[in-house]
Amino acid sequence: MVRTHSERGAEVLEAAIVLPMLIVLAFCLIQVCLIAYEGTAMSAAIESAAMKSDFSAAIASGNVNQAVKDELASNTPGIVKDNITVTNSKVSYSDRSDEATVTDTGSTGITTISKSSTTALLESTVDYKIPTLISVGSFDGIKMSKTIKVEVPVSEKMEVSR
Repeated sequence: MVRTHSERGAEVLEAAIVLPMLIVLAFCLIQVCLIAYEGTAMSAAIESAAMKSDFSAAIASGNVNQAVKDELASNTPGIVKDNITVTNSKVSYSDRSDEATVTDTGSTGITTISKSSTTALLESTVDYKIPTLISVGSFDGIKMSKTIKVEVPVSEKMEVSR
């Protein structure tokens, strides 16, 4: 193919137009993959921390949101405390008076009857921020949220001598 004088440099011009768009597209694809990965990892970390945590002190405290945030951050090293916010914490109680556990200690002659009369259900929304590689203006991350539901037993114990 013979090129005329007017067609010289057309490939360079096309590459100069297309190459920046391909680079931006590649960075966007990488960013989307990182957000998906970090979102899944953060969700799993919050769920794991919720299963490990003892929320009985959080329920008793006056500031349930802050107590839940402290408990989640202390039980998972991957959670950055400044990147999470706990909101909409609700505590409800349910009566389970029909369940009882009897423990016989044998030689001491004392039987302990433990009756779980009340269960506290803690429900909180955990909002967390996933930082992005590219910050434009006030956009510095993606905000995601996860709702956790945890049952905390509130029990009574009494000892009965035989």
